Amino acid sequence: MRRAYAAYADRACSEGYPNIAHLFKSLAASEGVHARNFKKTSAGIEG
Repeated sequence: MRRAYAAYADRACSEGYPNIAHLFKSLAASEGVHARNFKKTSAGIEG
């Protein structure tokens, strides 16, 4: 999902919607954190 949000951000930016692009960049970053945390917990690593 992170890659999709990043692509949406690029598209919004190219179409002249910088605020929407920022929203999608933020969502992409959030998904990256979520994926990293999921990987850590599924591997049995806490913190």
